[in-house]
Amino acid sequence: MSLKLLLFTASWCQPCKAVKPIVQELAEEYRLLYEEIDVDRDSTLPRLYGIMSVPTLVFLHGNEVVDRISGVKTKSFLRSIIESRLNMVV
Repeated sequence: MSLKLLLFTASWCQPCKAVKPIVQELAEEYRLLYEEIDVDRDSTLPRLYGIMSVPTLVFLHGNEVVDRISGVKTKSFLRSIIESRLNMVV
């Protein structure tokens, strides 16, 4: 199993627009599975994961949530979280 990132976002959300390219770049760099979910178009997954605000990034290993981060974070902070989670799943 590998690490998967779910980015919960919305088209009207300015912070989402700031964090999206960072998350996409890191997902590509680390070859992670990545999915973006627009909370206005899909209410099932946000409800399933208890999403209360956007942007929220959910880290999955298999079907298990191993971390959750809300708000805009720096690239270096997100990188450190990804690396720590990758070390968990090896």
